[in-house]
Order: sequence, then structure tokens, then C-alpha cells
Amino acid sequence: MGVRNVKTIEIICSANHDRSPVGELFVKQHIELRGIQGYRVLSSGTFLHDFRTGNVPIKSAIFYMRLASDLGLLSAKERKDVEALDEASESDLVKRAYLIANDKLLSLARYQKAIAMQELGFHPGGLKPQSDQTQLQENVAAIWCMTNKHVRAVQELYGQGAPPIMLLDERADIQDPYCLGVQVYKEVIGQIWSAVQNRMREF
Repeated sequence: MGVRNVKTIEIICSANHDRSPVGELFVKQHIELRGIQGYRVLSSGTFLHDFRTGNVPIKSAIFYMRLASDLGLLSAKERKDVEALDEASESDLVKRAYLIANDKLLSLARYQKAIAMQELGFHPGGLKPQSDQTQLQENVAAIWCMTNKHVRAVQELYGQGAPPIMLLDERADIQDPYCLGVQVYKEVIGQIWSAVQNRMREF
């Protein structure tokens, strides 16, 4: 089958770290098990670049820094630095502290997601090893988003003539489990699994 005949299914969340890679894995498994031909499956994050570079609102940065502190992920000096920051602080200071905290939160999130996957009987080794920023794709069959916020962001990216862009779970948003604990990850992964099963009936 030629490359031009291969259609794309893309799963999208915010940072392409927790939800959309799980959705990508599940869709790939469905396609392989059912022997469906002519599709490639991708995942990406609409806000990955901002998330990774610290280009986030100061209020959000402070939230994540304090989350890292509350979870005991920061050193004594890092905790002291975070406690001294607020929404009136110099943006460069906030960004540096945010990037340190977020790096540690990412490690915790990877661990919590892996444990949740294992406890649900899925192999986390099948998840993609890197994250990707959402960009325009060609020959798109469907784009499935975790929340309505992602739907709007992708519709804005594509503009007129956009491919089918919709929620992965047609009933509700799939909320971000980022560092909220193994049980929350299990609930979100279960919701993604069910939503993928429903969506794949269209193929």
C-alpha cells in the first residue's frame, strides 16, 4: 500500500505524556488484533512546547511548583526557593523553579502511570518513548482529543477544511491524571480503554 493511501488516526492531549500515548497504544493494539490495514496511529500534545519550556502562566507554574513541594520531590533549598515565589515574582525566577519542579513531577508521573498500567494488566513498555507537539498532518481519518479544550485548539490549528476532530470519549472529557496517584491513573486509563473500544467500532 502506498504512503499516500495510508490514513492517520491521531490521539491528542496537552503534553503527550500521560493520556494520548496510552490512547495511541490502545488504538494500535486494536488495529493489530483486528488486522486493519491502511492506518498509522500517532499521538501528540497541543501545549507540549509551552509545558516543557516553562512558557506557562505564572499561576500555573506556581501550582506545579507547590505540587512538587507538597509531594516531597524537592530538596530543602528548592522548597525554600518555591516558598519565596508568588504571582508577583520575576518571571525568570519562576520559570527556572518551575522547570526544576516539573522535571521531577514528570518522573513521578511516569512511575505512577507505569504502575497503573501494570495493575490493569497492560504492558507500559509499549508506550512511545518521546513526546511530540501537535502539528498539521495529511490524509487524516480522525483526530480524537481528550477534552473540548484540545478539540478547540486543534480546530484552530487546522482552520477551514479541518479533518474530523472530536472527543475520544464522546460522553465526557478525559481529565489529566498528572501526578494525582496510581488510582487516578487507573481510572483515566480505564476510561481511555473504553473510549478507544467504542471509537474503533467505526473502522
